[in-house]
Formats: sequence, C-alpha cells, structure tokens
Amino acid sequence: MTVYTYVITRDYGFCTKSFFGCCTLATCKPKIRNSAQIGDWIVGFGSNAVDSCYKNRIIYAFEVEGKLTFDNYWNSSMFQNKKPLLTGSLKQCYGDNIYHKVNGLYRQENSHHSFEEGIENLDNKTRDLHSEYVLYGHKYFYWGKDAIPCKKQFLLFKPSCRDHRRFSSSEYPDVILFIDWICSNGAFGFYSEPIMFNAEFERYKGERI
Repeated sequence: MTVYTYVITRDYGFCTKSFFGCCTLATCKPKIRNSAQIGDWIVGFGSNAVDSCYKNRIIYAFEVEGKLTFDNYWNSSMFQNKKPLLTGSLKQCYGDNIYHKVNGLYRQENSHHSFEEGIENLDNKTRDLHSEYVLYGHKYFYWGKDAIPCKKQFLLFKPSCRDHRRFSSSEYPDVILFIDWICSNGAFGFYSEPIMFNAEFERYKGERI
C-alpha cells in the first residue's frame, strides 16, 4: 500500500469532491492521479501557514477504489451527479466531472475551473490534463471545516511544501499505523462543509494549487 499526502491551500469541495457518498479526485494533483493505484490512500492536510488554524490537521482521506479516464468518468451512470450544475446548490455547482472528448479533443465544461459563460481556462485545463485519470472511493473521511488534528507521531507524513509526498508501506512501516489511526476516527463519510464553502459560487482563476 502507498499513501499520498499533500497540503490543501483551497478547499471548496471541488478538489477533492466528497459530496454524494463518494470521494473523487478528478482535477489538480495530476502526479497523484497518474501514480496512485487501487488500494492506495490519499490524505489532504490543512495549510502550513503559521497563522492557519488548519495547520497539522487532516481535511480528508480516502482509499482508492477505482481509477477511470476522464471519458469513462463523464459517461459513467455512477457519477452523473458529479457534473457541475451551476443553477443548482453549491454542492452541485462545484461538480468536478468536467472533462470529456469532443471530436478527439478534451472539452472543459462550465465549472469552477472555467471562466464565465463556460469559456475554457487554459491554465487550469493544461494542468488538469497532465493526467487523464480520475480516482474515486466510497471509503472516505471528509472533515472539511472540522479537520482533525493529526496525531503527533504521524506528522512525519505531512508535506512541508505544496508538492505531494509518497510513502510506501514497504519502506515506511508506520504507514499502516497511520491509516489505522485515521480509520479509528469514526465511520466513513462526510462530516462538515468545505473550509471555503461560502454563500456564492466562485471560480478558480488559475494560480498554482
């Protein structure tokens, strides 16, 4: 088993998207989406900023149950509720099922990662398309605004910068203990709203995540 960890600087419930009973990682973090395999875990830590109340806390974690291409994700009956609906609730607005091929080329749908009126944001699109894979899992914890403090002995797994870290259980025996501890924090599921879940839908202009 391998655990991938990274620091979440912007938590809108889009990347990762943990609504509707399934956690998905469909945009951003292309290196993780390329490398992760079924049975691996993805863990998102809060900001490392000195004044952040989410420093050393875990926002979400999930076990990779499946790995799909963007087209398969788009067409799957299981993930239609992950497509953005900008006239719906905030949960629907932040849909991450936004890429599919039209005449052989990927189209970016009107979403958190596009500009107004669905004009493609090429910076976001280019970064997202560095991997064509989507990770998903029903075994997940999403704590959001109620992010849990990471047990001190497991802080070694927290990245010190924005790039992700990769820990194999064959090289780091404590990985198993880390995941066991995460799973000891309650039942799988959605616990609290995203940290930046405000009254109005927002678009991401393209700064690095």
